[in-house]
Amino acid sequence: MTQGKTVAECYFLDVGQGTSNVILLGQRRAIVIDCGPSGRIPLLLLRRHVDHIVALIVSHNDRDHHGGASGIIAAYPNAIDRVFFLQDRPIERVALYGLVKRALQEGTMLAEPVRLERDDALRVLFADPERDLSLELLFPSFRDNLDAQARTQPNETSAVLVLFCGKRRIVFPGDCPVEEWRRIRQRLGCPLRADILSVPHHGGNIAERRRSSESPGQYESRVQADLRWLYSDGIPCRLAIVSVGTANDYGHPNEACVTALRSTGADVVCTQITPRCHDTLESLRPGVIPPDSPSQSRRAHDVTQGGRSRNVACAGTVVSEIGPETVRIRRFDEHQRAVDSLSGSPAGHPLCRN
Repeated sequence: MTQGKTVAECYFLDVGQGTSNVILLGQRRAIVIDCGPSGRIPLLLLRRHVDHIVALIVSHNDRDHHGGASGIIAAYPNAIDRVFFLQDRPIERVALYGLVKRALQEGTMLAEPVRLERDDALRVLFADPERDLSLELLFPSFRDNLDAQARTQPNETSAVLVLFCGKRRIVFPGDCPVEEWRRIRQRLGCPLRADILSVPHHGGNIAERRRSSESPGQYESRVQADLRWLYSDGIPCRLAIVSVGTANDYGHPNEACVTALRSTGADVVCTQITPRCHDTLESLRPGVIPPDSPSQSRRAHDVTQGGRSRNVACAGTVVSEIGPETVRIRRFDEHQRAVDSLSGSPAGHPLCRN
């Protein structure tokens, strides 16, 4: 990826099984998009570089996206301009609302929270015209927010955000599923092309659940077709970043997802490595490449009660620099060389090389 003028830095933080992205805007200001399962890793970065949070945005109200919000709100009293989140389930089950309400009562929050919803046009959440930089909400609408509360799968209304800088785009889709992307694609009339995509749902399966009329084979074929459509005609990208935890038991990253991304020519980079890509993870610790701080990946032996390795970096925290003409990923070539070497080892079978 070529170099050029940089106007912002985006951190795809290694938080384990969860998602947290921090956009550093300069002048010790930042935007936070999702907070991971805890605030520890985001706060290590924020305390180092940030005095003021322009926007704290939670794409949907699952703990692996909002869990760290309480720590961030506590650490930045009267230093967060706006908090944006969904009402994707009954309000008593939206933990972030209680946090914000308490902060407002205590006088440590600057302004009322804002519900994430757009109308007929993209909604601008942040704009810096002088640097040609903006963060805009693509999905959901008011109706989508309401419909989500009657569903058993609130991921269906997960917010989709786009960071624009001149000709360049970074897309943050939360856990938005394929069926909603078909609606987004129809509304746009064209694919939403991205230089960088934060892969939805940690590289997992975001296709519609198996129908009663489908055999397992038919369902698997449909999942593969849906993912191929998504990454070729819905949100094609040059680089796909998967925020994933080593010890997750969801099967992330999904092989069909990685295959679909690779078939479009996208490079796939994961924050942590899983048994889907290597047989002896402890031999790689702390990671495929040594992770930069901040990172959840551990240098010392770290296993679950069941004996599974956890918190082993693949790329670790991924840092992108974005400008009006170019996007650059730090340490990208170093990481790709390391993955190439891994694929040649007896224990290595990285999905992104299959």
